[in-house]
Amino acid sequence: MLLLALLPLAVFSQTLNVVSPVRYLALGDSYTIGESVPQQQNFPNQLRNALNGVSGISFDTVNVIATTGWTTNNLTAAIAGQNLENGGYNLVSLLIGVNNQYQGRPFSEFEVQFPALVDSSVRYAHGDKSHVFIVSIPDYAYTPFGVQTGNQSNISNQIDNYNSLIRSYADSADIKYIDVTTVSRHGLAEPTLVAQDGLHPSSAQYGIWVDSIIANIDSPQLTNSISTINPLQKTLVYPNPTSGQLIIDLPENTLNAEAKIYDLTGREVYSFVMKNKSNTLSTSGLLPGCYILKITLGENAQLSRIVKVRD
Repeated sequence: MLLLALLPLAVFSQTLNVVSPVRYLALGDSYTIGESVPQQQNFPNQLRNALNGVSGISFDTVNVIATTGWTTNNLTAAIAGQNLENGGYNLVSLLIGVNNQYQGRPFSEFEVQFPALVDSSVRYAHGDKSHVFIVSIPDYAYTPFGVQTGNQSNISNQIDNYNSLIRSYADSADIKYIDVTTVSRHGLAEPTLVAQDGLHPSSAQYGIWVDSIIANIDSPQLTNSISTINPLQKTLVYPNPTSGQLIIDLPENTLNAEAKIYDLTGREVYSFVMKNKSNTLSTSGLLPGCYILKITLGENAQLSRIVKVRD
């Protein structure tokens, strides 16, 4: 169960609540269906699997409405007339816009259609904004495909422009905004974050997205379950990705917890006992890549992904 803020995230007044049983509607494009990764490893299904591990949280439905290549116009047309207002959804996510940029669609079109899609998302959540979250557009300039375009700087600038509008509208509408662009920009430094097609996020990157989403959930049901079941779930690990040092801040009454780091083959590469509430680990001895950090104290344990980038 991964419940850590692994990326720098904005702190606004927006709330994101999860209530059980969860009926989840995920709207988007290839980034939502998880192009080039197994279906169970896209971010909606990883989110379901992660939250299903929390006492008192269960999933009833995960409905993904997304297709590779869809623009805001395509998504708008796809959801029209589907009667999604009566789907009983209590969690809705929206991630759209990269194909507007890639296809060179007029930005003015996005300025009109994106807010309308957000309004539809809120309507599908029965008007409850706390059950809606918006995901930023990843930056594909930091992939092998992006390099081949020879246009990386323009891609990044345009993605920033789209995300600026998305972020601004989310803030003004008081809807939770999840930044996944930051981690996507480590795709060239850390190839394990990119799928085999050289363009889309890998399962590992989607997992980091899910960590960030869960870290933004304000649901009392989730919070109470975490604190009751496993005090280590309140551990803070940052910065992540990291280039030099990793800081692990332990909750109260968890001193002498043991931390172990494993590579993705399961090989242990580091082990230490934490004697302080705040512990600093040098990652200079780790090769760039994705790792699993496991913290244990008695029968309690916590797993989280960490990413080491080049110093």
